[in-house]
Amino acid sequence: MDTVVYFDIAGRAEPIRQMYKHAKVEFIDKRIQKEDWAAEQKAGIEDGSLPYGQVPTVHFAAEDEWIAQSRSILQLVGERLGLAPKEPREVRRAMQLLDAAADVGMKAYMSMTMGGWYC
Repeated sequence: MDTVVYFDIAGRAEPIRQMYKHAKVEFIDKRIQKEDWAAEQKAGIEDGSLPYGQVPTVHFAAEDEWIAQSRSILQLVGERLGLAPKEPREVRRAMQLLDAAADVGMKAYMSMTMGGWYC
């Protein structure tokens, strides 16, 4: 069974969790508590379960492989669960939508941290 690892919030892992739920595929939803993060991060770097020392990550159980980076995870999980488009034009559109969503998140972050002058 695949494992989704993230903090105990919706955040970047929620679209990944929702894909598994939509496809009706069971998965392990490992939620890290704030007070456990430092130890989990250290252990994850050492054992390879946090390839970049950050979350979200997904463990593809069948291949015994850890995948990091939320957009890559979304694309790979979508393909794995049969939710990703197959037509080249639709693939390109889906990629653009993933990047557009990331842009919105970055603008929100920059607005909060830089006083709004960025947007």
